Amino acid sequence: MVRSQYIETALYLAALGSMNGRHDECSAAFFKRTGIGGRLKFTDESVRAVLSPEIYERDWKPILSDAETFVKFRNSLAHFEVYHLSDADRAQGDNPTAFNVIISVSHMNAQARKETKAPALTIEMIEHNNGQVPEMYHLLMYFAIDHFPPEIFIGKGLLPLAESQLASYRRNPRPAQFQRPKG
Repeated sequence: MVRSQYIETALYLAALGSMNGRHDECSAAFFKRTGIGGRLKFTDESVRAVLSPEIYERDWKPILSDAETFVKFRNSLAHFEVYHLSDADRAQGDNPTAFNVIISVSHMNAQARKETKAPALTIEMIEHNNGQVPEMYHLLMYFAIDHFPPEIFIGKGLLPLAESQLASYRRNPRPAQFQRPKG
């Protein structure tokens, strides 16, 4: 849950870049949105408005898809009940687990329980998804620095820590899995 704040920071920077560095306006609009899902939607709308359709599809859309999956995972962690499984239930489950517990939506949430099976997370799924958070953060940060010039961010009211993080991403060598987009 705490690690998801990094994702929100990187989303904000992508939104800020797309708004041409108007920190006060971006901050008001971004944080007016409720939850990370609303902020992801705001960032997507902002990015879509400034990128060409080709670059949007090629560079942003895959990140957006991963971020939407992350939001579902994060929301599952934020709003859950613990369910205890019998050994028989555990063996028959869709997602094998070594543990006798899973988390899932509240039994009171009729909207989320429209189907016979409610979405659930095993300990193994939580650990796997948690390991993906740094990658999502890096993808978003590199997206912001690859598509928006540094002057959009520097000296525009960001806290020094945010400016330092952006400068670090620009200055340090990139890991192989985060190469600059072609074109």
